Amino acid sequence: MRWRLVGLWLTGDDTRRSPCRNGSEQACGALAVALLESAERAPAAPPTAAEERAARVLSEHRCRADDRGQCGLQRYAVGTVDARARRFDRAKKSFMWACAAHASWWACALLEPVDWTPEERRRLTRPAR
Repeated sequence: MRWRLVGLWLTGDDTRRSPCRNGSEQACGALAVALLESAERAPAAPPTAAEERAARVLSEHRCRADDRGQCGLQRYAVGTVDARARRFDRAKKSFMWACAAHASWWACALLEPVDWTPEERRRLTRPAR
């Protein structure tokens, strides 16, 4: 059942993404989770057109959640789509933004298949202050 719900969020028409576009943090969170689960299932596969559209909606969304972890989740999901599309500079920016929003993303970001520079690695391994 869970996988079907993920499929609905990503393959559905624009009305599935509209709640996020209209500012629903819950809808944006669901889109982000669907993108992360998709990246886990097929980390080397290029993103689908539906995943690209969902990531575009998330990247245009300005997270207003009180929980900064939720904002990090959304930005991190955008980064996974960019990484799978081989837009590594954009992916790095999204991952770093997520890490700045919430320290829980730092360990995950280091595992992403982007060429982190030594300076970027230092920034990601330094404890949050």
